[in-house]
Amino acid sequence: MNQIIKVACVSGGRESTAMTIKKGLEYWDEKNNGVKIFANTGDDPNGLQVVHDLNDRFGWDVKIVTSRYGNIREYYANKIVDNEPEFTGHALPSQANKDCSQKFKIYAISDYLFERFGKDTSFELAFGMSFSKKEVGRMESIKSHQRKLDTAIFPLIDLRLDREQCGKICEEYMGYTPKRSLCDMCFERTIQDWKDFYKDDPKACMSVIDFEESSKLFKKYGYGLANKPIRKILRLPMIGQTNLQQYETKPCACIEDFCLQTEVQAQ
Repeated sequence: MNQIIKVACVSGGRESTAMTIKKGLEYWDEKNNGVKIFANTGDDPNGLQVVHDLNDRFGWDVKIVTSRYGNIREYYANKIVDNEPEFTGHALPSQANKDCSQKFKIYAISDYLFERFGKDTSFELAFGMSFSKKEVGRMESIKSHQRKLDTAIFPLIDLRLDREQCGKICEEYMGYTPKRSLCDMCFERTIQDWKDFYKDDPKACMSVIDFEESSKLFKKYGYGLANKPIRKILRLPMIGQTNLQQYETKPCACIEDFCLQTEVQAQ
């Protein structure tokens, strides 16, 4: 009979942390065919810090894996788009295709699991999604995208635990509630997220602004990681391109279409 490897997808945020606490560390212990795993994009210092804390203080033994593509920001910074010389600049993650999630999370976790356990192994993937109407809908999407060998479980939804309750679980266990786990340059950030980011770490936020403004997209249209320049969101003085065209953008649901992948799509 094909063994089933139980995988906890730990993001360093409150929900995946609460999921692992409530389900119990022993469920994903290696002696029980389990593994806890975190995909390190190189641009999510908050998530990585939480994972290190869980490993160092609580002995979680979360495996930290990186993508075959390396550091996410370096990858896009080195991908120069020069088909229009007057707007030459580096690429940004595609909001439509969510290629950042695919390259730096899905591939990172898939490569680790397939290399360690084999592609013919069945995996039970646990997702830390809290109970809400939106997340229940996303749950159905995730289930439909799994390989035939694999299954997906949603402990927090099964227990009907919402995001606020997850925060309380983390607070009791860790002494604090983890911040939202996402890349510094993630286009999933809301306007309030950008404002909070700038308030908490202005230097890191300014590095993202510099990154946005050196992209082809910004040079051509005046926006990049949000539907308006980050400088404008933060009410900072505008520099260079200000000919903003208003486009509605959809947040990147970084886990919504998650499935283990064996094919490398054309770059």
